[in-house]
Amino acid sequence: MLNCQREPKDENELRYLNTFWVSAFIAVYTQWLADGMKMPEEELNAILTDIMKGDYFRT
Repeated sequence: MLNCQREPKDENELRYLNTFWVSAFIAVYTQWLADGMKMPEEELNAILTDIMKGDYFRT
């Protein structure tokens, strides 16, 4: 398991973690809209799923 996938230590850390994920998803969807929604929704969802699973953070 990656350190970025561990459980938050406390309520304060959880709030910051939730803020991070919400901001990330808003940014991805904003970019998708700005690009004219050319990427199929299924592909966009697959990318977001991989991000949530940490697939882009592995070394």
